Amino acid sequence: VASGGSSGNARSVSKLEVTLAEKLQGLSGDTSDREYQIALLKNEHHIAKYNMHMHMKEIEHDERERQCERSEADKIHHRILEMRNHDIQLRKLDAEAFSRESEVLKLKLKLAEIEAQ
Repeated sequence: VASGGSSGNARSVSKLEVTLAEKLQGLSGDTSDREYQIALLKNEHHIAKYNMHMHMKEIEHDERERQCERSEADKIHHRILEMRNHDIQLRKLDAEAFSRESEVLKLKLKLAEIEAQ
């Protein structure tokens, strides 16, 4: 009877060992799953940071482009205004020249009338 008891204890111990091994394996599996999830979350975090960084770079690039475009538009506008001002001055000078030429012609006409008398 004593030998039967020790084989029963051996079976209980081996059963405990198997159960303990299964539980440890389950814990190990849970740990692996958690580590995998943590790694995935860290990866997603890095991807999000990278995407945000790239988005900020795009915004900065777009702002620089718009600033360059505004600057170029300001230069063009300034040149157009200068050209218009020069054109106005030229027209004023032309008008003054025509006015003086008209006076000269009137004086020539009077001179011709005086000489004709």
